[in-house]
Amino acid sequence: MSTQEKNIRLSLQRVIDGIYTKEDITVISEYLKNMEDIELFNEISKSVWEESIEIKEPDYQQKEHYKKEASALLRKIKYKRFSISTKQIIRVAASIAIVITVVLGIQEFQNRKELAQNEYIELNVKRGQTQQLTLADGTKLFLNAGSSLRYPATFSGKNRTVELNGEAYFEVAPDANKPFIIHTGNMDIKVLGTSFNIKSYNEDDRAIVSVNSGKVQVDLAESMMRLVANEQIVLDKKSGELQKNIISTNDAKGWMNGSLSFKNTTIDNVAKELMRIYNCKIIIKDSTAMNVLVSGAIESKSLDSVLKSIYYSTGIRYRKESDTIVLSLN
Repeated sequence: MSTQEKNIRLSLQRVIDGIYTKEDITVISEYLKNMEDIELFNEISKSVWEESIEIKEPDYQQKEHYKKEASALLRKIKYKRFSISTKQIIRVAASIAIVITVVLGIQEFQNRKELAQNEYIELNVKRGQTQQLTLADGTKLFLNAGSSLRYPATFSGKNRTVELNGEAYFEVAPDANKPFIIHTGNMDIKVLGTSFNIKSYNEDDRAIVSVNSGKVQVDLAESMMRLVANEQIVLDKKSGELQKNIISTNDAKGWMNGSLSFKNTTIDNVAKELMRIYNCKIIIKDSTAMNVLVSGAIESKSLDSVLKSIYYSTGIRYRKESDTIVLSLN
């Protein structure tokens, strides 16, 4: 297998899996433009599909849509004449349709206009508190401690756009004509009507989007992906790595029910979360403790009970010095 074939296989696989980059789109587009043998691409596409998770056979309307998308794209890039079966068109067009959608999505975000002049409101939730809010369109938000939200008094223009620093659970009011967009420091999240949770504090090392129902589109600097119910994406801000997880129905809003959930989270980020929730001051005494990872769900009834749970699972001790909690392994 040539290097070119390996690259196109990897790009197609990432598109099918729902995690792909602008480079993947470029690889596929350039391959299609310069391809001499359509049959070779068909074989690669078929192989990738068969190695992926099982996909339901498209219905008649989907087949017609795929054929139109494929036909339009093939004309655009001026393929040489060839003969191709309907079944092959569906397989190829299924990938192409996804690529088209990705490109359109990127262009929309890159070229979006400034929001119409409007009265903006900035809501800041203090540490140790949470707050509920209903926006002008009927969208409901549940904001966690230490979060801030900037939003217009009324939504105008083509989009419903807000800015978030922190954690919030959204129940977005459906409006097919006005997508709801949340800007954070590291990603944009676009939906039409769904419920999901965003955790994206500026001071944290990770940003997390967890979907409870419906679908969301997550746009990052160099990649885009779509999530459905019970899926989660975790972005490592330092390395830029993405991880896609399957979650339970309650994971997306566990914090609203008084539960703390950590998965391979550094004690430094755990301390930041505890400081926000309990409005306290925590310091980590020794550097060795900084590398300890915390995993598991903890009922956040009291700070002492949470610190004891962390001690039992990690060996990290805690003590109180005046108004400060000190964490250490010694």
